Amino acid sequence: MKRIIGSIGVLVWTQLGFSQQHFGVKAGFNMAWQKQQYAPTLYPNGWKPDIKALAGYEAGFFYHIPLAEHWILSSEANFTLRGVKTQPATYVDGRLFLEGPKEYTTSKLFYLDIPLLVKYKVHRFTFGIGPSAGLLIKSKNVLRGLNIASDYRTFDAGLNLLAGYELARKWEIDLRYYHGLTNTNTVHVATAHNRFSNLSLLYTLK
Repeated sequence: MKRIIGSIGVLVWTQLGFSQQHFGVKAGFNMAWQKQQYAPTLYPNGWKPDIKALAGYEAGFFYHIPLAEHWILSSEANFTLRGVKTQPATYVDGRLFLEGPKEYTTSKLFYLDIPLLVKYKVHRFTFGIGPSAGLLIKSKNVLRGLNIASDYRTFDAGLNLLAGYELARKWEIDLRYYHGLTNTNTVHVATAHNRFSNLSLLYTLK
């Protein structure tokens, strides 16, 4: 009986996974920022640095498995650039010294991102949700053209929300929002949660 059940399971997986599988490539642009919070001891007067979005990019592969009518399980492997621009400041003897009204520290964070998404497709429209895990490959903080110390953890996890539209056969456009759930900052007096929106073009190879 176990062999029969196992054989049926293999056949079902083969039908759903291999005969109807779809995979392809994707590329697009990010607008990234962070939700940052600071301990009162860091900025005792309640001042908070100005935050600006950072333009980035994303490129990778996707793999689709049909689950049922309208439902799709999608996994991806993406190389993505996210980060933030933060206005630097220093407190000396209780007085705040801004580094410059138009000067920002640019934090560039390069991740290998692995989303797992459940999608619902009706006609040409697709809607989806799912978690993703990111591994920080490289981080870079730049101020006035100089590299400064980077204090980011190697792991990031969050939730994706997306909406897509099938432009033509094999071509699809994908708009998504990433909401980071883990604190990526190693400094105990501050927290940083990644956020970004992404617009990508997908091409199905098979």
